[in-house]
Amino acid sequence: LLPPTIANNEICNTIWEFNSVNGDNINDYIYENIPYIVFSNDSSYVLINGGCNVYIGECSIKNNNEIKFNKIEIKDEICPIEALEREIIYALSLSNNYSLNNNYLTLFNNNIPTAFLTIKNEITK
Repeated sequence: LLPPTIANNEICNTIWEFNSVNGDNINDYIYENIPYIVFSNDSSYVLINGGCNVYIGECSIKNNNEIKFNKIEIKDEICPIEALEREIIYALSLSNNYSLNNNYLTLFNNNIPTAFLTIKNEITK
């Protein structure tokens, strides 16, 4: 199989819930909302809900499964920044490649997993 191209990339227009970050299971943290990330249509930026606060940042995805996150900043600070949110931002900053397998997205730093995510639901256009 060929890697996904940006034009038909299944990463975009999907809500990806974090299952684990840097080896820590999300269920070990108590949150009202499960943290998630959404990639823009053209995968140039991301919206991240850390469980309470909302972040935005730049993103670059290439056809060889390279991924890069930059300039992730808080957009809406609703509550004090928690440890899990710091871990999510740190994991994204370390990530440089990914794998996509059905409903599972794994981010890596040089083949070491930084985050495991699953599809929550499709966003309607």
